[in-house]
Amino acid sequence: MTVKNCVVRGFNTGIGLDFSNNNILESNTASDNTFGISLFNSNKNNLVNNRVSSNDVGISLHESEDNNLAGNIADGNIDLGISIAAPTGGNNFERNTAINTKGTADYPGTDFSCGDFPNKDLGGNVCGTQSRCESWLTSCP
Repeated sequence: MTVKNCVVRGFNTGIGLDFSNNNILESNTASDNTFGISLFNSNKNNLVNNRVSSNDVGISLHESEDNNLAGNIADGNIDLGISIAAPTGGNNFERNTAINTKGTADYPGTDFSCGDFPNKDLGGNVCGTQSRCESWLTSCP
């Protein structure tokens, strides 16, 4: 399945893949949702040139492996820009930007939240100063 050039606002999940493999999410905009783009137990998907902003969480990968994320922008989300949670590995990240995560009084906000999982930085990723990234995302401060 391909989801392309969609604008989604004001839902719990803007674009969600649950137990769904081999999909393409391309050039979509998700804003003002709880989750902008969410993958749960979804593998071998391509997320390319999407923009997520003003969501609680911009892009979330949970128990999802072997996905490719390239050219995505997570800007101005509240809690997390790009989040990798639970046993999630083998994902490739290239030319993604996660910046300006706002945070709340109870949670400081994080541009990239990587966890301790074996993912790959293919280069060109950028995140702001609010990051919790392991060594695979070398462009984070």
